[in-house]
Amino acid sequence: EEMTDLNQQVQRAAHVFFGQFNFFQAVLIWLFVLSLVCGGIIQACSPNLRYVDCLFLAVSALTHTGLYPVEGKEISPQAYIVIYVLMYAAGICVLPLVPMIYRRIAFERIRPQLDEFLENEVRPEFLKECLQASPSDDTVSTDRPVTRALVQAIKQSELRYRALGMTILAMMIHIFFWLFVGTFVMYGIALRYDDPLETKERGFSTLWVNAFLAASSFFNCGFTLTSDTLFQYTDKPGIYVWSSFLIIAGNTAAPMCFRGVMRILYTFADTLRLDKEALRFALTNPRLITSHLFGSRQNFALVIILLLIDFGEFFFFLGSDLSREQMQEYGDKGTLVGIGYFQTISTRSCGMQLIDLRRCNQGMLVVYVFTMYISAAPLMSQMHASAQHMKEDGTTGAAHENSGEAWRSFSSHYLFRHTAGLFVAILICAFAEDRSDAAGRNRGTRCLIPPP
Repeated sequence: EEMTDLNQQVQRAAHVFFGQFNFFQAVLIWLFVLSLVCGGIIQACSPNLRYVDCLFLAVSALTHTGLYPVEGKEISPQAYIVIYVLMYAAGICVLPLVPMIYRRIAFERIRPQLDEFLENEVRPEFLKECLQASPSDDTVSTDRPVTRALVQAIKQSELRYRALGMTILAMMIHIFFWLFVGTFVMYGIALRYDDPLETKERGFSTLWVNAFLAASSFFNCGFTLTSDTLFQYTDKPGIYVWSSFLIIAGNTAAPMCFRGVMRILYTFADTLRLDKEALRFALTNPRLITSHLFGSRQNFALVIILLLIDFGEFFFFLGSDLSREQMQEYGDKGTLVGIGYFQTISTRSCGMQLIDLRRCNQGMLVVYVFTMYISAAPLMSQMHASAQHMKEDGTTGAAHENSGEAWRSFSSHYLFRHTAGLFVAILICAFAEDRSDAAGRNRGTRCLIPPP
C-alpha cells in the first residue's frame, strides 16, 4: 500500500510538472538527458575537449546537425564511437517506431477489457454480423446502433493494432537494408580506392570509416571521420554516389521506401505467412499508422516536387559553376558534374561537402540557403495532404475536407511562403553581384561572401 501511495504521488507530481504527458515531451526528455550523459562520455573519451564542446557534439549528433565546435582531429576514436551510437538514437527512420510500439503496448493493456465487453454485452450472432460487415454496410440491422458502432470501432482498432506490427516490420527491414547491407556495399566500393590519408594516420580501418560514413549519410548527420568533411573524396565517385543514395533513402524518400517494402511484403504475404489483411489496411490507411507512410498519390506528388527542386538546383550549379575559374582545381567538367550532383543531394539535408562552397557562385550559395530552408517542405506538405483520422463509428476519413484546407494547414505550419519574395530578391542580387565582381574585381566591387 505504501508503494502504491508513493507511485500515485509520483504520478501527481509528474502531472503537475509536465501536464498531460505525451510523446513529444518524452522525445524532448530523451534528447535532453541523452545529450547531457553522452556529452560527459565524450569528454571522458577526449579529455582535451571542454564539456560544453562535447555537449554540443552530442546534441549535434542526436539532432543530425553535423556541426563541429572543434577540429575533427581533436576528437578521439572512442568519442567517434559514441557519436556513431547517437546517430542511431534519434534517426528520422527510427523515431517513428517509438510511438507505433507504444500504441501497440497501449492497446494490449486495454484488450482484456474490450474482450470482456464483447463477451458480456454483445450477443454472439449480433457480434458475428457486425464483424463480417463494413462500417458503411447499409444491409446490416440497425438494431442497437451504439453497440454496433462500438463493435466496429473495436474491430478497426484491432486491425490497426495488427497493421502497426506489419509496418514496424517493414520499417525495420528498410533500416536494416540501408544500414547493414548499405555499409558493406560502401565498404566494397571503398576497396577500389585508397583510404584518405588522415584516416590512415589515425589508424581507422576501411570498414569502420565506411560504416561511419554510411550511418552518417543515412541519418543525414553530416559527420565524417575526416576533418575536412568529404574533400578527400572528390576523386572517389563510387563512394559519394552511394552516399547520396543513402541520404535520399534516409530522408525524403523514406515514405516511398516504406510503402515499397510493404508492397513487397503484401505480394508475398501468403508465402511468408504474414498478416495480409493488416498489410492491406496499412496500405489503404497509411496515415492511421504513422506520419511517415503515405498513399500512392502523395508519394507521386512527393517525387514530382523533389525532382523539380533537385533538377532546378543541379541546373543552377551547371550554369553558374561548371566553367567557373575558382572551381577548376577540383577537376575536369565530368568531375564537376559529379560534384554538382552530390552537392544537390547533400547540401539540402545532410551537409556533407566535396568542395569549399565559398568557391561557388554567390547566387549558388543563395540557392543552397533556399533549398536548405525548404528542406522538409515536400515531406511536410504531403503529411498535411494525407492526414487521416478515425471517426466515432469506426470509419476512416481524411482530416482535411479538400486540398485548399490541407494547403492552409501546411502553410500555417511551414511558413516559407512569407519569405519567398525575399529569397527571390536576394537570389537576383547575388547573381548580379557575382557577375559584376567577376567583370571588375579591381574596381572595388564588393562580394557578399569573399572567396578563399
